[in-house]
Amino acid sequence: MNELKYKNKNRKVVDGPMRNKQRSKAKILTAVGAILRDQGHSSLTITNISKVMEMNAKLIYLYFGSVDELIKTYVDSKNYWNQLENNEQRVLSDNTCNSTRDIVMFKINNIIEFFSEHKDFLALLVWDLVGAPNVLKTFSCEKRKYFSTFFKNEVAGRDENCKLESLDILISSVITMSLYARNGRSWMGISLNEPSDRQRIIEKLWSIINYS
Repeated sequence: MNELKYKNKNRKVVDGPMRNKQRSKAKILTAVGAILRDQGHSSLTITNISKVMEMNAKLIYLYFGSVDELIKTYVDSKNYWNQLENNEQRVLSDNTCNSTRDIVMFKINNIIEFFSEHKDFLALLVWDLVGAPNVLKTFSCEKRKYFSTFFKNEVAGRDENCKLESLDILISSVITMSLYARNGRSWMGISLNEPSDRQRIIEKLWSIINYS
């Protein structure tokens, strides 16, 4: 009897208010990611989030205060711009890029692959492009910071504003083509799902950047 009491006393607690709270928050955040990937930012409504997470909508207000705070929490937890930069630095350190052209083309290809792998990130970029509210303010600042140093060493000495304007236009085009590719469609006869098309696009982007 004493042995049974000892075992029960030391049994690991697998449930409780705090554990349930963490599980619920994780499930809500997962629902946000699923909606961004499958439906896009316009579907991030309280009703739709509640439906996807299969939980009471009141939990969103209980744990996050508002839908805006929920989205901010999701974006901050992903920290995508750091992910993109760290992946870039890791791969560059493992590979031998012998020229400026090699580095620039690698960076462009890295962005395209990142868009393909992280469709929720792509959805956030689209939202930012069409005029996102304050909910993406930090995301927008991080984007600007990332691209302001994107080709800092590779395109040194060029007019900074001109370079950034060129990048804005080019990245917008890449986002458009990535959206089409995500749905298995081509854009103006070009598909980023086709290796030969992707290579042609990367080379053309390099040409435009090089002469900006």
